[in-house]
Amino acid sequence: MKHLPERGGAESKSETCVNKTILQLLGFNADNIPDGATTEFVWTASDYLGGLGVFAFVGAVLLLAYLVFWVYRREMAVCPPKVRYFLATVRILVIVVLAIVLLGPAIKVSENKTRQATILVLVDESLSMLSQDRYLDDEAAQRVATFLGTSIDSVRADPPNRAVLINEILRREQYAFLTKLREKGDVKFITFSSKLGTTQVLSYSPSDPQKRAALYGGGTITGPIEQPSFFQYLFLENWAPMVIAFIAIGAMLVLLSAVLKNKKLQPLIGGIVLIALAGIVYWVAESVETDRERRERLAESGESEKEKLSDEEIKRHEEDARILAGIGVEPTGQRTDIARAIREAINSAAGKQIGAVIVITDGQNNVRDSDPLIAADYAFEQGVPVLTLGVGDPSKKRNLRVNSVKANETVRRNNPFQIEAEIEAEGLDATSAMVELVIRSETGEQVVQQKQVNLPSSVGSDDGQSGSAVQNLSFEYTPKTAGVIEFAIRVPKVGRETDEEDNLSKPVRVMVRSDKARVLLISGGPTWEYRPLLALLTRDSDVNLSVWLQTMDLDMKQEGNTPINHLPATPKEMYDYDAVIMLDPDPREFNEQWIENLRVFLAEHGGGLLFMPGPKYSTAFLGGIRTQEFRDLLPVRFGDMGALDVKALISSHTKEWPLAIRKAEMDHPIMRFDTTNPSFNEAVWAAMPGIYWTFPALNPKPATRVLIEHSDPAMRAGRDPRPLVVSGFYGPGRVVYLGLNGTWRWRRLGVDAEYYEKFWLQSVNYIIAGRDQRGNKRGYIDLAKDSFSQGDQIKIQAKLYDPQFGALDLNSVDALVKVGRTVIPLRLERLNAEDVGHFTGSFTAGELGPHEITIQLESAEGGSPVLITKAFDVTRPAAEMNVTQLNKGVLREIAERTKGEYFEVDQWQEIAAQVADRTQTIIVPRKPYELWSTDRLLMLLVILLTIEWAVRKRFKLL
Repeated sequence: MKHLPERGGAESKSETCVNKTILQLLGFNADNIPDGATTEFVWTASDYLGGLGVFAFVGAVLLLAYLVFWVYRREMAVCPPKVRYFLATVRILVIVVLAIVLLGPAIKVSENKTRQATILVLVDESLSMLSQDRYLDDEAAQRVATFLGTSIDSVRADPPNRAVLINEILRREQYAFLTKLREKGDVKFITFSSKLGTTQVLSYSPSDPQKRAALYGGGTITGPIEQPSFFQYLFLENWAPMVIAFIAIGAMLVLLSAVLKNKKLQPLIGGIVLIALAGIVYWVAESVETDRERRERLAESGESEKEKLSDEEIKRHEEDARILAGIGVEPTGQRTDIARAIREAINSAAGKQIGAVIVITDGQNNVRDSDPLIAADYAFEQGVPVLTLGVGDPSKKRNLRVNSVKANETVRRNNPFQIEAEIEAEGLDATSAMVELVIRSETGEQVVQQKQVNLPSSVGSDDGQSGSAVQNLSFEYTPKTAGVIEFAIRVPKVGRETDEEDNLSKPVRVMVRSDKARVLLISGGPTWEYRPLLALLTRDSDVNLSVWLQTMDLDMKQEGNTPINHLPATPKEMYDYDAVIMLDPDPREFNEQWIENLRVFLAEHGGGLLFMPGPKYSTAFLGGIRTQEFRDLLPVRFGDMGALDVKALISSHTKEWPLAIRKAEMDHPIMRFDTTNPSFNEAVWAAMPGIYWTFPALNPKPATRVLIEHSDPAMRAGRDPRPLVVSGFYGPGRVVYLGLNGTWRWRRLGVDAEYYEKFWLQSVNYIIAGRDQRGNKRGYIDLAKDSFSQGDQIKIQAKLYDPQFGALDLNSVDALVKVGRTVIPLRLERLNAEDVGHFTGSFTAGELGPHEITIQLESAEGGSPVLITKAFDVTRPAAEMNVTQLNKGVLREIAERTKGEYFEVDQWQEIAAQVADRTQTIIVPRKPYELWSTDRLLMLLVILLTIEWAVRKRFKLL
């Protein structure tokens, strides 16, 4: 078996040139033979002739040759014997050529298919790759310092995040990491987080020029110029002597014809031989280029003597350069699933030989029911080694951080409100910390309050995982001026903390309103509760009070800051208020529509309601046919109103019962007189005058807070005491039930009735806060929560009203989402045809930080546009960022289970050497190339037959 040369190869041997010359003489294009294929000369007829068939075939050919010779011997005598012998020879040559054609000479080609191994490179692109490790572990710090070429102190002072380290590994030394891997096989670069991300493929590119030549058809031209052999020199490079020789032979034949005295045949035979032989020599010499001629040509043209690339390889290099330029990791994933990444990457290369899986990650797998070690076992079963490269700090987390901060988005000037925070310690001994409430402004930060929290130990377990200790606390702040205030919570830094960025919380924006809260006070009569409350709210500078005293004569002017001349009944009249206070109302002025308007006021507009029943009208009001639906709005349940003993309700109650205060609810905004001294609050409530009369509520509804109960054991519904003061929600609206009569008696406690007034003002502020949180009477924006993770799909719902407080009848509205200086337009579509005024839309949380959604509505009388706003925050996913330390144990075990190896960041150059060469060579037989099926063989037959015909005609033969 002989091997034809690979196209573009470096060698040029004599044998190779002879093989090429023979093929070219036969008219066969050697370029049809695939690169790297092996060849063998075969007779295709041998497949069906068999052993004896060959002898029969040869015998038949010899018999035909004999018959030709016998026929020409018996030709006409006018033809000279020499001519007859010549014609017989030509005819026999034709038969021989046809016999060769029937035998089917061919080149049998066996193509050597090389299957390159696939190397899978998996790079973690989850958000934990943005962690800036403090490198408490000295070994890890030293390795990173060595990799970056700097000192440990520099690494700890200005730590790079993990994505920076990964990108440095990928791009260093002209992408040497991936380039070295390409010498072992095709490289699939895949990013992953909770699932596989983008995939880039870099094709196999060996460093050996000869291997590249076999792949792309280019090659390296090296080594000394070989001297041509005698045949090459005589027959290929210096063809003139051979042409002269053939002409001389032709002349000798002409002379021989003359000796034979056959002058008529001399010019024909001599001319044919001369032209044929000289032409063949000239064509061969011009069509075949020797190695020396090629080298000399390259030297004259100035082409590279070192490397010559084919067009295919040039295109491949350009494509690979484009891919490499875009290689990198930009962390966005919210979770990390190493197990899924390994399993799906292996499956994506099904049917291919996998050289190795290389995983670059921190080893944290935070997807439930996903075990990286099970995926490692799967890789081992597939015979795939997994090499792991760990990025990050393996030391246990030490951190004191602010998890979350919450406050009302809108508050009123001079009204106290709460800022609530969650503090978490991780990996720390039991500690105390001074937490600060900070106001941020353009001029800087101002610490306005401090509170100390005691946190238990959060050292964690012995397996390297940190523990956690959480403490909730709240600050109360009373704004004195209107405008936007930014609050933040700060905790102190602990020594060598793993993350110092979270010691100061994200800012919380609070809008302080300067307008007065509009409150509607409805009373069935001028009771002892009505008079002092009327005076208190009328003089409160933050309340605009309207009063409807039901016993007032119609021709007399109602009291309050803004007097009214009728009970507000229409939606627009009611929705213009922020809260409604009802003191034992007379049911005769109310109907079903009024109760429905109040329900919508609470459920959709976030209005507030405080209801204080009394002994005169409340039984009829709560049990009346037109007003009984009012009970659905309250946070307590009642029994059968018709079964109540009216005499018992109006009879005198002579025994004073102390208030039963629920200590667990002392932090409620209504109950606090001093936010910094809980024991003082308990003392004030203990000193409050007792109660005589109460309304018989059975029990509180679910999700409500019972603040005060009756202390009389006889006033029980089953085992539960009678609830007296209960707060709850009806939709976004806040509702307070005061089931007692006699708070006016609390005025004697303290200086100038300070505790009575504070209780009532806190109660009013509490019920109007729901309307303040809605932000605007013309509508509101609802979100599922106030804080989202990056990448979340945020669903927005808005309820909008026209200037008359009717549902806004539009098909869509435009909104703007602002984050920093970026403004994102958003279209909110109508929820459905029936739900007028209700709009919905969504967008994906991309950037981190505080966001604000704004919807602009037209005003009633062409004034300034009405803005509906909602603020929220976008943070990194808690599941991804809570545990970020480098998990060396898992990465080492993955490598060990698969017969792989674990590497550190400063060992990146060693990875390629550990990837085994799993290239496979497969011999694929191809259909033989037939050598007889060429134009030149047909031409030879035509020439032979033409010569025979011409000679026969010359001598007048048939």
